[in-house]
Amino acid sequence: MRWVPGHKGIEGNELADQEAKKAARGDSSPVEDLPGWLRAKLPISLSRLRQTLNATITTRAHEEWKDSPRAVKMDRIDEDMPSKKYCKIAYSLPRRHASLLIQLRTEHVPLRRHLHRMQLVDSPNCQHCDRGVREMVFHYLLECPGYRNARARLEREIGPAAKSIRHLLNSTETVRALFRFVHDTGRFTATYGDLALAEPEERGKKGKKKTPGRGRHVEGRQETGDG
Repeated sequence: MRWVPGHKGIEGNELADQEAKKAARGDSSPVEDLPGWLRAKLPISLSRLRQTLNATITTRAHEEWKDSPRAVKMDRIDEDMPSKKYCKIAYSLPRRHASLLIQLRTEHVPLRRHLHRMQLVDSPNCQHCDRGVREMVFHYLLECPGYRNARARLEREIGPAAKSIRHLLNSTETVRALFRFVHDTGRFTATYGDLALAEPEERGKKGKKKTPGRGRHVEGRQETGDG
């Protein structure tokens, strides 16, 4: 077998090859040397512009998020922002459940530490604990002895995942058990009502699921007690 260069020895092909290399380097013929129908600017592809713009915006948003002090706090739950996994979970939930989920993920939830920051309660400490522990999401979900029975049920349902805040707040496989735990603790009832999720078949009988609207605000008033 012998390799034969396609342009070698053929004058026309050699010239075409030279011009192609010039074009690849960014060299262009003077406008006056071009035929009239080639002198106008090439049409701009709107589709290509959108792709380039979206890629630029996504890259910039990702870089700015990683430089944000909030990124450090969120990394323990979800390293990807914006989170495709969270969006998938949220759009599978009723609106009030999606609202509470984002509040749990961001610590902007009516637990005593957040309520104290909002000047709605006089202490940020958990009322079930006598050791001055601030009532935050991690403590509420994984530590507080006041909810040990609800937590035991959670562990029976999902096993070791019940001890991982990343799994609890960032997994389609645990979200149903998470809201059953919240329901069993009785917290947030004044704001959200019954938070136990019906099984998929039961929800389907009640009609089409509603998905959270784009650009919505977090709903629900602040809760001022432990419920």
